[in-house]
Order: sequence, then structure tokens, then C-alpha cells
Amino acid sequence: MAELRIYIKNGGKVYDLVMDQKHNEAKEKKHKIQDRMIKDLRRKVSSKYANAWNSDLVVTTKGKNTGLYNELRGLSSIHSL
Repeated sequence: MAELRIYIKNGGKVYDLVMDQKHNEAKEKKHKIQDRMIKDLRRKVSSKYANAWNSDLVVTTKGKNTGLYNELRGLSSIHSL
């Protein structure tokens, strides 16, 4: 309350202050929604292809231990036994 009195005495308008606060809250709300949508999308995409990549790649289950073979196994999160 004291800050509001000082703001008014310094020539600030309460209406402008309230409108700025509302505008900032709307921006924050929009930003939170966008972040949540991006996180959900990333989670869906990563979980959708993770199992297919780990189980369906023939190259990672058969073959000699070459550099390419080791890199593919590293990318697919399968560690050599």
C-alpha cells in the first residue's frame, strides 16, 4: 500500500500500473501454456519412437564391432554387452 502511495505521489497513474500488470500476467500465462505444449509434444515424440528405435534396428543386433556399429548402438542407447 505504501508503494502505491509513493507511486501516485511521483506522478504515476494507477490505471496504467494496473493495465501493465494485467498485460504482464497475460504474457506470462501465454508463455506457460506454450512451454507446457512444447514439453508435451517433445515427450510424446520421444516416447513414440524410443521403443521402435531400440528394438527394431537389425544393424544394432547383428554385425561386427566396427566404428559405425558402435556409433549406432550409442545413438540408440544400447550399450554393447
